[in-house]
Amino acid sequence: MARTTRTCSLAAALAAVAVWTTPAAASTRLSYQPSSATTFVGARAAELSGDPRRAAMLYAMLAQSDPTNGMVADRAISQAISAGDTALALRLARGRPAVALGLDARMLLTADRLARGKTADALSLLRSDSDSGTLSFLAPAIEAWAAAERRNPAALELISRVPAGSIVAPYVTEHRALILLRLKRSADASPLIERALAQAGGRESRLRLAFADGLFRAGDKAAAAKLLSGSDPVLARARGLIERNKRPGGGIEDPATAFAELLSIIALDLSRADARSLPIAMVQVARVADPQHPNLPLLLGLLLGESKRQDDALAVLRRLPGDSLFADAARDTEVRILIRDGRLDEAVARAQAFVSLPDATADDWSRLGDVLDELERHGPAAEAFARAIALTEAGQPGPKPWQLYMLRGAMLERADRWPEAKQALARARALAPDNPLVLNLLGYA
Repeated sequence: MARTTRTCSLAAALAAVAVWTTPAAASTRLSYQPSSATTFVGARAAELSGDPRRAAMLYAMLAQSDPTNGMVADRAISQAISAGDTALALRLARGRPAVALGLDARMLLTADRLARGKTADALSLLRSDSDSGTLSFLAPAIEAWAAAERRNPAALELISRVPAGSIVAPYVTEHRALILLRLKRSADASPLIERALAQAGGRESRLRLAFADGLFRAGDKAAAAKLLSGSDPVLARARGLIERNKRPGGGIEDPATAFAELLSIIALDLSRADARSLPIAMVQVARVADPQHPNLPLLLGLLLGESKRQDDALAVLRRLPGDSLFADAARDTEVRILIRDGRLDEAVARAQAFVSLPDATADDWSRLGDVLDELERHGPAAEAFARAIALTEAGQPGPKPWQLYMLRGAMLERADRWPEAKQALARARALAPDNPLVLNLLGYA
């Protein structure tokens, strides 16, 4: 099977070389020595097999030998961005006219300029025309944040200029609220915060974190802590920081962080349409604009895993510090990737390593229970859920207790330990008497 895959990849790469047989490209093609053609085939093969790091290196070699070949330079930049080698991508992009660059390269240059405080240059690039498409839809929001950074109330009028049909339009309410917080107008921001959270869907925790950070910076620590209430591990960690008089992080406060947030949202939307390469590039670019963004590594890991780049995904997730707000989510994602890739022994080893840490959480024990269930080791899985229950009942954040009792009961039932299973399921029903999952499982058991 491996031989077949390699042959198919090589065939696809050779087909790509045929692009150079057009009359317009003939002079460029003929200027290459056989070694250059071989390098191109190797680059295409690496690209098609999901190895952007090697592809970028090979394309960059070709671009260096022929600086006039825009197609090769574009491929080198795109593959370098995908691989996270933004230093190489920036070096190559700066050597070409901006108008000739692809969208991903122009986004990268914009992110770099914003990160270095060159907002006017970034806005000029966003507004410039290019054959690859326009990024002007991002300009009104970035211009508004440039004003907000200067504490200029005109930022509120500028954010209202985002056209109703723009891809950015659904996020104007949250950015208006965040700008008001940047201007230290918490009372005016409050109703907009409520409206944005009501519309947030799966981004609610992320938005709560951003709003809480803005409230904290505006001097309203009580409101910030209230916004982070509940048992969600991310919010609980952030709340703990506020209780120690520290910023929770994850704020949006200037053009660079706003640009990163918008790219991450758009990338997430595109990924739902089953696109992968552009969302990955957008998240890599967002990390240049905002290296401290708390959940970009998690989002990147998810996208890489979905793109069958498991090792790259695992490397990104494992670099996330243990005290990160999204550490638990990163561990969940890592273990899911290993299970999906059939690396069950490695998944168990990682899950066990997490519960061996001195600060192991209820989520760590619940994760181990899930992995053991995958291996049909139901007895040990039940005990893992019992450890998670003990931690949550001691006041630690984590899954809801009724969920843990239900899972423990299910594991005990599968392990043929019915008396204990019945007791656990009865406890789950007492905690969530009308929950259909509990009632269904209890009735089935």
